[in-house]
Amino acid sequence: MSNEQPQQKPKFIKPQNRLKVKVGSGGIDQKLIKEADEIINNNNIDFAPYAMKLLNKIKKTLDSGKENNPEAPSPTFIKSISPPIMQIKAHGSLFHYHLLTDVANNILHFLEHTDVLNADAYDLIEAHYNTMIVITKSHIRGDGGKAGDTLLQELSAARERYIQKHIAKKK
Repeated sequence: MSNEQPQQKPKFIKPQNRLKVKVGSGGIDQKLIKEADEIINNNNIDFAPYAMKLLNKIKKTLDSGKENNPEAPSPTFIKSISPPIMQIKAHGSLFHYHLLTDVANNILHFLEHTDVLNADAYDLIEAHYNTMIVITKSHIRGDGGKAGDTLLQELSAARERYIQKHIAKKK
């Protein structure tokens, strides 16, 4: 004989969500969300002048980096050139420049994975810069269609060739 009592199932007690009680059920009115979406989708602000200011900062940093550190590890250069590229990436799509955002994202991916810059690296950055200039000056909105896809594939392939040649073989 066993003195064991049958096991009872545990009783779960759900604690009261005090924060939810204080602020209510929350959420944003669907009407406000629709209005915000309409404003974003129908904005006609010309992003090109702002993008050109950012691209000018990129060019100055690129030229300075080529002059001062042509073959040296340069975290300072990467820290200097990354913010304007990030701004282009962050704002491009908002103003319907999706291809510009994608090109900026591509070069940021490269900068995140390199710490040594050489002539090939500067050429790769400059190729992305030149591409962003063309997109901006030509007011290419959207994703650029089939040509935009091809362009991104070629820039990505160039980035990967650089990584294979200069980074992967060191590991």
